[in-house]
This record gives sequence, C-alpha cells and structure tokens, in this order.
Amino acid sequence: MKTMFKAMLVAMLVFTMVQPVVFAAEPTQEEVVASSPVKLIKAQLIDNHYYYTLSGQVEIINIAFKKQVAITWNGDAAGGLIEANYKMPLENGHELWTFKTNINKVNVGEKGLTFAIRFKTAGKTFWDNNNYADYTLDADMNNVVLGNRNVAVEASTFDWTENAVNGTVIVRNLGYPKTVKITYTTDRWITKKVAFAKFTETLGDANNSDNVERWTFKLPVDTNAKNVEYAVAYTVNKKTYWDNNNLINYIDHR
Repeated sequence: MKTMFKAMLVAMLVFTMVQPVVFAAEPTQEEVVASSPVKLIKAQLIDNHYYYTLSGQVEIINIAFKKQVAITWNGDAAGGLIEANYKMPLENGHELWTFKTNINKVNVGEKGLTFAIRFKTAGKTFWDNNNYADYTLDADMNNVVLGNRNVAVEASTFDWTENAVNGTVIVRNLGYPKTVKITYTTDRWITKKVAFAKFTETLGDANNSDNVERWTFKLPVDTNAKNVEYAVAYTVNKKTYWDNNNLINYIDHR
C-alpha cells in the first residue's frame, strides 16, 4: 500500500509540474478604447473672423450621479478648461454631453489647438486624449475631428429661397466605394424621401486616424413645408453607419 501511495504521489507531482502556466490575456488597444467610460463623438473649430468657436459632443458612461466633464485645450499662446454640459441620456446607461466656447485667435495661433476630454466621477478621473496624442484642430483643412463615430452631420440650414435644406456631413474614409444617403420627411414620416450627398473634399488626418471627408447634400421640399426631419446613413464595406442625432433625428425649421 505504501509503495502504491508513493507511486500515486509521484505521479500527481509530475502532473502538477508539467501543467502549462496560463496567464490572463492583456487587453488589446481596441478593448481599452472600447471600455473607456469617456469618448469624444465629434468636435469642430469654426473661424468667426475675430475669434474661434470650439464645440463638440462627448459620450460618457453614467457611473455615478455626481460627475464632471471638461475639455482641456492648449494653443500657441494660452490654454484653458471648458466645462461640458449634460444634454440627454443615450442607450445602455450612457449620456451625451456637449461643449461650446469662443477662443481669442491670439491664444490659438497659426498651428491651431490641441485638446483632450477629462471625466471625473466616483473619485476617479478618466481621459480621452486620443491615445496619449491629444486631438488637434485648426481652422484650415483640419477643423473637424470624428471621435467614436464614423459619420456625423456637420451643419445644415433651411434655405427658404431655394425651398431646400442644405448641409454637410463628415465621414471617416473607411474604403471605396461609399454612399452617404439622407432619408427625410416633412410630415412626421407619413411620407419620406431620399437624397444622396456628394463628395466635396478630403480633410486632414492630424488625429492619428484615417482621413475624414466632407460631403454636401440638398433636400428639396415643397413650398408649404415648415419642418424637415432627417437622418444620415453612411454605407461602406457592406456596412451602414447612422447619424440620427442620437435617435431623435435632425430637424430644420423654415
């Protein structure tokens, strides 16, 4: 019995020694970014002749009730802190926050500005700093940046002289060919129409991402139309990405 017991013990020890050591997998960069509780959606720098207007949207995870979302920016001559404001709830416990401020051109300089998103909640501080590179904006060919979205409406206005809504869309250049389709209505979706945007220009790629493109669109309407409601679908590589203004659609008024 003792001999058998010793043989079994030796066998167990050998089995234990030759077992492979399994380490926990390191998270990939994509997984780290995907799990971040704060993400830039989009930002823009507009030249208003005497000053710049910096504006944008941020998506956060609602970790705790008390929270602060701010944008830290730096230009050639100065920097600052912009407090973001809560806008609306999103899906899956997320929230939309927006920011907007005017900045003296002297403080920005010719090279534009860099910025990052800071999110404080539950005694912790989280950052979206474009993977440690910060985001970059200038008033020339790099005045728009896409964060965690692949398509975003840049601007739109109702032109009553043309009876149409004119607008621009920013898309991330994910491949070719691609289409940018706008579905719209003037009667609260009793009827609907479709229009296609046209490529206008390629913008800069200073934010360590693929180039982004600007597309323009026109939505013709009847003379008696008061409101135009629409959403944008960007199709590329057999996938479709939507910008529907966070599920409430865009609305322009005459």
